[in-house]
Amino acid sequence: RRKEAFEYIRLRRESAADFIALASMRASTLMAIGRAIVGIQRRFFVSGDMADLRPMILKDVAERAGVDISAVSRAVSGKYILTPHGMYAMKSLFNERPNSDSEASTPAILKALGEIIEGEDKADPLSDRELTALLAARGFDIARRTVAKYRERLGQPVARLRKQL
Repeated sequence: RRKEAFEYIRLRRESAADFIALASMRASTLMAIGRAIVGIQRRFFVSGDMADLRPMILKDVAERAGVDISAVSRAVSGKYILTPHGMYAMKSLFNERPNSDSEASTPAILKALGEIIEGEDKADPLSDRELTALLAARGFDIARRTVAKYRERLGQPVARLRKQL
């Protein structure tokens, strides 16, 4: 009986040691991913303005953290990060580039587009082509179709439906 008890205790200790090692590994992976995200999105963490988010995809964080893309995806899923400006879902810090050579983020473009539409002459609203040109003047070189998609995301109808007399 005594031998069985010692064997049982030994197995439980090994199991506990494995659990502790895995928990430690998970914590260090999450910390590396968090550091990579903060490094990429430093301007956002300082200002708290979503328009300061840089384009960032899972691959960018994976390369910087030295882990697999799937590890980043699993690590940020359902996780939140507390900042001086509030709590954010870690997934909300990821955003695509509107086009492959752009350094502008979608939130920055949405903010600029919203400002342009807000300031337009309500009697003569701007067309998507004109919105595209004004965004280009602000340094956002995106296609007219992308502008239309972002305008719809903002809940803004086409120019003729925004017209107010």
